[in-house]
Amino acid sequence: MRILGDMAMVAWYAGEPGVTKLLNTEPFFLEDLIDTGDIVRPANTVVH
Repeated sequence: MRILGDMAMVAWYAGEPGVTKLLNTEPFFLEDLIDTGDIVRPANTVVH
């Protein structure tokens, strides 16, 4: 997820991000997102 002002670009994956296929990327308002406790990683972070 990338934070862009009061919005976030959320990437949807088939499973674990970086391991499975990217399904879609959509913008969401931050107030509409549900806090799952997941850590928001910077866009340039490599997931392995």
